[in-house]
Amino acid sequence: MSINKQNDVVTSVINSADSQGRYISSDTLKSLAKYLEENTRLTAIAEKIARKHDQILKQTISNFWDTSEFEKVSSGQYTACLRDLDFFLRYSTYTMIAGDYSILDKRVLNGLAETYTSLDIPISRVLEALQSMKRVLIELIDEDNLEIVTDCLDYLINGLNKDTQLLSSNNASWEPQSYHEWLKMDRLAQYILKNYPNSLIEEEAKVFFESLQLMPYPLRKKVWWEREVMTTLYEKMSNFEDKPGFVSIAVGEKEIDKKQVLVGKVVFTTFLPEKEIKSKFSIPDYIQVESSINALSKFPSKVPIVIELANRPIPLNFKTPLEIKDDMKQSTSVVKIQSGDAIVGKSSVGTFGKKVTLSTFLAEKKIIDSCDSKFQENIYALTVGHGFEVNTQSIHSHRDTFTSPQIGTIFSKESHSYQEKIKNLDISLIKLDESLKSKIDLNLKWVDQIPKKIVPIFANMPVQMFGATSKHQVGYVRNSGVLTAGYNPSIIPSFSVDIEAAPGDSGALLVGGHHDQYPIPKHLEEHYSREWRESVTCSACGILISSSNIIGHPKEVLFRPMLSIVSALKMSIPK
Repeated sequence: MSINKQNDVVTSVINSADSQGRYISSDTLKSLAKYLEENTRLTAIAEKIARKHDQILKQTISNFWDTSEFEKVSSGQYTACLRDLDFFLRYSTYTMIAGDYSILDKRVLNGLAETYTSLDIPISRVLEALQSMKRVLIELIDEDNLEIVTDCLDYLINGLNKDTQLLSSNNASWEPQSYHEWLKMDRLAQYILKNYPNSLIEEEAKVFFESLQLMPYPLRKKVWWEREVMTTLYEKMSNFEDKPGFVSIAVGEKEIDKKQVLVGKVVFTTFLPEKEIKSKFSIPDYIQVESSINALSKFPSKVPIVIELANRPIPLNFKTPLEIKDDMKQSTSVVKIQSGDAIVGKSSVGTFGKKVTLSTFLAEKKIIDSCDSKFQENIYALTVGHGFEVNTQSIHSHRDTFTSPQIGTIFSKESHSYQEKIKNLDISLIKLDESLKSKIDLNLKWVDQIPKKIVPIFANMPVQMFGATSKHQVGYVRNSGVLTAGYNPSIIPSFSVDIEAAPGDSGALLVGGHHDQYPIPKHLEEHYSREWRESVTCSACGILISSSNIIGHPKEVLFRPMLSIVSALKMSIPK
């Protein structure tokens, strides 16, 4: 039996209930009986569903998640699932009473597939939950009225399934399925290939694409969108490099009209007010961004341009190192080697450079048995300063300059291309002394965690840093892409973070997340299991390469992305 359209009075009752977010009450349903003489069964069914909706929802979830799955479900996921199923059930009763499927089209199905996709929620699981609800209702409703009840849910299931297939077809047109496709579609990569044809970006593209797949759909969209804005900014603002006082251009978030929005930033060293700078250098208030992603319609096509002023030189807000009690001081013998340790370069004629931070460890896999293709990991320590490569023969722990033990020597290859990579990245690799390899502690100093998989960063991402001087610091990614004067853009751009640093912190490792905040936006947390959220917490993001006088802000430092380092050196974070 199919349902037929009823009197317009029904629609007004539904609108009233909907505006209050409630089920239609028993009294209201009874008053509708005179308008529904031909279908009085509908009021009885709707009343029964309204009375037992809590039971229906709980039984649906119980049937939907088996015991092993339910144990892994977070409270946020449970609440979100309960909320959505309640929404579907309520609108199904509205549709059943009104006999008008357009209610489901306009108020439920419209944009539903896009919403779930943007939250990286598998729609197949939503469809399974709706089928589970359908089975619960079949058990609750007598056989004569089954078709009336199931017609609405079938319409919802079929509509969502159809929209999902259409969305998948649209998404396939923008989201690349391989790093080769990504290279062709990514505007930033194409910009660099066009303007800097000698750039070696194949390996970077592969590593970046693989790491991007570790992120949920909404964050992949966010990263892609920020890269679109970055490219447009580079194209329109690259001519500013020769302007007096130009420091950098960047992409980041800024509060405008009490809302956090993505903006393009142009940083100058000058005492002129923002309006005069914009007028003098013809800087527009907005840039028009033509996105290649159809699914990004919710992002604005016009992105604001803001001027940020930097008065060089800007003194760092030096922090006093944490006081270490006498009985806690380490002896000159190395107990363990960790990310966050202070180190210094030495040679036979003295000490070179200043104290820096041991960033982290990188692994290089080598085949040790060609027959069985067995591998072993050669572990190296990573820090900043390609100058170490030229000037320094050995690296020592930074305690007493001339008595502190040696932990290793600078690793160098004869290859010219390797030397150029090290120089351009401003990093050094340390080949650890054999006697000390057993003393490597892969845990980060001050926190008992090992750096995990490497993921791309995005604006306003929660992060934490481990510096030899400033110790453990927390903050947020301020700008997801930074191009400073005198440097060519990169397929994986440097980024800046609102963290205070001090001399000796150079090389400090930055990882995702801090305290109780995961490295994903707060509003997305409830949609992912705790297991997944923890899997990306402490993900290696980058190493500190420059203080604020490069960027123009006293509480902001520049980081080299870990993705660009591991791709250039063809290494990985050791497991």
